[in-house]
Amino acid sequence: MPKTKGTSTRKLHPALKALEHRFIKKADLGVSIEQVTRNLAPAGILSDVGYIAYAGRSSTGSGQVQIDIGSGGYASTWPEWAFGVAEGALHFNKKIWVIYTGQPFGSNLLQALCLNTPV
Repeated sequence: MPKTKGTSTRKLHPALKALEHRFIKKADLGVSIEQVTRNLAPAGILSDVGYIAYAGRSSTGSGQVQIDIGSGGYASTWPEWAFGVAEGALHFNKKIWVIYTGQPFGSNLLQALCLNTPV
């Protein structure tokens, strides 16, 4: 099958397959995030909710983002698919849920989800 513009050849991590089709009651979102975090941990995948301190572009066009989680901030170049989520979260003052390996730098991101929860 030919690759079309905007599609990714990167496969979804098997541990994230369970996130594809889930029904979560609005009131249970926090509990669900905690549950997902616990379920991903054995696969070496981490999950955190934070907020975007800044999002912008360098002169080369790459998306620069700083996500603040707890008492620390992580600044890096984010892939285009995640940069759009970060930019939206910043503009609309919403929290962001990131799923990653290692530390929440752009090259380690597996998912970035904008939450309908104000910062």
